[in-house]
Amino acid sequence: MKRALTMILVVAPLTVCRSIGGAQPIADHLKCYRIKDPQTKASYTADLTGLVVEPGCKITVPAVTACVPATKTNVVPTPPGGGATGTPNSFFCYKVKCPRATLPTLPGHDQFGNRTVAPKTAHLLCAPLAPAPGLVDNGDGTVTDRQTGLQWEKKVAGSGCTHCVNDTYKWSNSGINPDGPAFTDFLGSLNYCSSNDGTLVINPGFAGHCDWRFPTIQELETIVDLSAAGCGSGNPCIDPVFGPTAASFYWSSSTFASFPLNAWSVNFDGGSASNFGKAGVALVRAVRGGS
Repeated sequence: MKRALTMILVVAPLTVCRSIGGAQPIADHLKCYRIKDPQTKASYTADLTGLVVEPGCKITVPAVTACVPATKTNVVPTPPGGGATGTPNSFFCYKVKCPRATLPTLPGHDQFGNRTVAPKTAHLLCAPLAPAPGLVDNGDGTVTDRQTGLQWEKKVAGSGCTHCVNDTYKWSNSGINPDGPAFTDFLGSLNYCSSNDGTLVINPGFAGHCDWRFPTIQELETIVDLSAAGCGSGNPCIDPVFGPTAASFYWSSSTFASFPLNAWSVNFDGGSASNFGKAGVALVRAVRGGS
């Protein structure tokens, strides 16, 4: 059954470096406004992920809501739960009513068009959920995140081995295509799979799988844990179940769209995402499943 969707325009500024600070409030909430969108009526179909994969969803343009990053402070009375810090996580959205204010227009450019909308009143506040308990050490050098369904490589101490935490790799030799040793040497060793007669597997691949890859920038950010002990002070912002992790940059598979010679990475010392040249070196952690 196809599910009809009403498009929500999410507008956020593009930044080359997304810094997650420790002292300042983090704009990890979404504040959603009713809008009148001048975009021409149109409809699209798309396959959407979420709680499950739902193919053939219908997206209807124009947008009816615009959501912008927001912080939440001075909450009275104090809520009973601690909630979450940072994104990406799932969200719960609550009805909200704010004192009347003069709101600026909101320019937005997404894949459905370039336009400026006039926000009306805020009507939803979406707060990030704490990641669901469910990081599972599989005992085979991998960790499964039950919230995202992704299976991650677990690192080991040292250097000079396939899973060694201190080994760095180039994203690309040419600076454009994924032909660097990160893809050939590292992923090639994880995905080394063969059989002698098509039935008897001689080399079954790392943890029995031959589809290891690099995470997208969005996937890599899901394992940033700002509540980890010492996070942002030279200690990695990640759950220790993932094994040794350097407080440094890890490659994602995501090319920086504005400058294809660069690729996105996450610095686990603080959790900021930034991009730099693919011919440079950074650390790696493989993943499988999902997209």
